[in-house]
Amino acid sequence: MSWAPEKPDITTYTTLLSIAVRSKQYVAIRHALKLLRQSGFSPTRFTHLIMLSFYARTNQLSKVRSTLHEMKQQGIEVGIIGLNTCIWAFTNNGRMDVACLIYRVLRHNVVPETGSKANDVAAAACYLRDTEHLDIPPDLLPNRALYTSMIQCSAYRGNMVQALHVFADMLSMPSCHPPSMAAFRAIFLGFYRHGRGLGPTKFTGRPNYTGAASAGAFSLEFREPSANF
Repeated sequence: MSWAPEKPDITTYTTLLSIAVRSKQYVAIRHALKLLRQSGFSPTRFTHLIMLSFYARTNQLSKVRSTLHEMKQQGIEVGIIGLNTCIWAFTNNGRMDVACLIYRVLRHNVVPETGSKANDVAAAACYLRDTEHLDIPPDLLPNRALYTSMIQCSAYRGNMVQALHVFADMLSMPSCHPPSMAAFRAIFLGFYRHGRGLGPTKFTGRPNYTGAASAGAFSLEFREPSANF
């Protein structure tokens, strides 16, 4: 009986790439990507998400966009984990406005806005699809990790009203989620860094989700997104 050695498949190459990315060694990452290209296998959703996470963590927004474009061309959905990664990527690169558009479209999937606001959501979805290569299906809902990310990003940039509104969404939406310790920590740090000397602020109405805020007083650290926070 002849024995044929097992050959590496796309799972093998994706695992090697994941190990290389976690090592944070650029030489290892380049080598893993070279092996993947030479193999002739097409990247899977998990392969793309690994690189999306790496580019987000290293503030390579152009690479994030090119990865999203490639995923769209291959018909691969970004999913909630990928959108969470994108929120961090855009926020870390000064595009909190795009992160807010992502959240607004996802929020609309839970509680649809009406009238002119519904038109605004449709315009936001078109912008994300045509400019950022992000298609957000109507059945995709924010999870605990994404709520927490939006709270962190908003609070760290000093937009405490928006952070609190997202926190309220997290607790009161039909698909409500228990708050995480990271969400509480972000709110406390946000008030500590940005709340002094501002006086009382009325917590009324809905935020416009534009991402406008005062300059951040402390750094925003990227955290590896996951399906459950």
